[in-house]
Amino acid sequence: MTLEDLIIIARAQGTSDLHVTHDQPPSFRKLGQLFPFEPLAPGEAEKMIWDALPEAMRANIENGDDADFCIHTRD
Repeated sequence: MTLEDLIIIARAQGTSDLHVTHDQPPSFRKLGQLFPFEPLAPGEAEKMIWDALPEAMRANIENGDDADFCIHTRD
């Protein structure tokens, strides 16, 4: 599973947001409610996030902070 796979699934379900954290299954927001997706393999979320994270925000993550960012994709 890749981050792009999750985005494709989120779009197909008509969601507004995709939430990926290291310690919980990914969640989709639809009509203001969060719906959990199937759990990822250990370390998979961290790799997805790290690979997509803008370079300037990586220090935030390394310091234990949160990062909130968006990804623009082709439609």
